[in-house]
Amino acid sequence: MLAESGRRVLVLDGDPQCNATTGFRIRAPGPNDLTQAMVVLDALDPIPLIRETKVPGIYVLPASFGDCKMFGSVSHALVTGCHH
Repeated sequence: MLAESGRRVLVLDGDPQCNATTGFRIRAPGPNDLTQAMVVLDALDPIPLIRETKVPGIYVLPASFGDCKMFGSVSHALVTGCHH
């Protein structure tokens, strides 16, 4: 595993059910928090959203349950770079 060899690993949780986020026991962003959709669609800095896990060297960019409705748009923006 990369983290075991001293590398830092960032897990990007793109799942609208937040499985990686909740699997690492990270609280999913709430309705008033910065979310992945905001980061992608508004070209914001993702650094404030990254959370450290209890596993040394592994960090998570958490998904948000509120982003479920926007997940198709976020996926499209990530793949195409289009923010429409």
